[in-house]
Amino acid sequence: MIRRKILVVDDDPAVRNLIQRFLTKLNYQVEAAADGETARAVFQSFHPDLVILDVSLPDVNIHDLCKEMQNQRTVFVLMLTTHLAEGRGADSYLTKPFGLGQLEARVAEVLNGEDG
Repeated sequence: MIRRKILVVDDDPAVRNLIQRFLTKLNYQVEAAADGETARAVFQSFHPDLVILDVSLPDVNIHDLCKEMQNQRTVFVLMLTTHLAEGRGADSYLTKPFGLGQLEARVAEVLNGEDG
């Protein structure tokens, strides 16, 4: 069985670590980044199937980063946002605050949509 790869990008260490641990327990292969520059580097070497991207990264324009990743390879982007309009350009989004059950369902929906 191929483990799907997910890159979690969030500048809040508590959120980033929670999501990373939770998705790892669900048998995804997970890497994490705290900022846009680190996310770019990890993206290049890790080749994720899905990027979970917080819209409030301080060091990059999140929509440019999203577009850059999608232009480089086929990847799905799930944005974590406080406002619906901030999720534009992503394949899907979750509004904060969200429950882990919501995250699990949305990740499965996005990744399974790729297969369907």
